[in-house]
Amino acid sequence: MIRGIYSAGAGMGVEQARLDAFSNNLVNATTNGYKKDRMVQSPFPQLFLVFKQQATSGNFPSRWKQVGRTNQGAAINRAVTDFSPGLLQETGEFYHLALENQHCFFVVSLPTPQEPFRELYTRDGAFTVDGEGYLVTLRGERVLGENGSIYIGEEKFSVTGEGVIQTAGRGAIDRLRLVEFADLTVLNKTGDNLFVSPAGAAVPAANPGVRQGFLEQSNVHVAAEIVNMIAVVRAYEANSRVLQAHNDLLGLAVNQVGSLK
Repeated sequence: MIRGIYSAGAGMGVEQARLDAFSNNLVNATTNGYKKDRMVQSPFPQLFLVFKQQATSGNFPSRWKQVGRTNQGAAINRAVTDFSPGLLQETGEFYHLALENQHCFFVVSLPTPQEPFRELYTRDGAFTVDGEGYLVTLRGERVLGENGSIYIGEEKFSVTGEGVIQTAGRGAIDRLRLVEFADLTVLNKTGDNLFVSPAGAAVPAANPGVRQGFLEQSNVHVAAEIVNMIAVVRAYEANSRVLQAHNDLLGLAVNQVGSLK
């Protein structure tokens, strides 16, 4: 019965994590360039059942001792980001840029005291110009070109398919720093629709396919996410009923079995 409670409780934890992921996807259904997440679950690896007691050997902390194993139930293995492209929506705004290359990302600067040259990656091309005349994201991170931060000033500009930024008065002023990843799974979300990757994973993009006046939409399909949430809620409720049933049986065992003659 105790293991049944463990299994049902683990199942509820899995469904809660999946519900959180689907909810976050729905919240970002209108976020430009957002990539949805999926939770990957797996059976419990041979998890140790332990009790609080001084250990005599093994790799356990001093207060734990191995008493058995179980492979019952399920657990969240990891969160996986779906990098499938979103639809490109025409806006006509020259500050808006989109990338046709699924593996390509814009590079933005987000320095910290510990990392003054920190660079992050995004698919969100809804840019603007800050008070100093630099091309930035809507949150204020500076968009990087091959020569560093891109100074636009008050001029209108055009962007070629290769990312070259041109103005009527100054001609070609810089080229967007665009990178791509052979393996997108090395990217990790850091919040605010930004990604971080291990050093050396990003390489210059060969064919970025920049589209000016377009924005990439989120790859979240609202109807599908709602259906997934309904399925998760039902699975959570089923696990909850199983847990309650085991708890009732345990109560009977404790309160009645011992009193039988």
